[in-house]
Amino acid sequence: EFLEFGLLGFWSLEAFILPTAYFPSWVMRNYLIIPFQATFLILEMEYRLLYDLTFNYRMKSC
Repeated sequence: EFLEFGLLGFWSLEAFILPTAYFPSWVMRNYLIIPFQATFLILEMEYRLLYDLTFNYRMKSC
């Protein structure tokens, strides 16, 4: 849980802070933030799926 939060927090911060320094808001909103959010949503889903699979496997092997 902590690792997941740390990674997502770091990347989302980076995705929001860096573009605001260099791009006008409409560019940032249309071309940067939406792809970033979609990418990390997918990564988070995959991470949760892997975590569930390994957890279930460990529970069965006991």
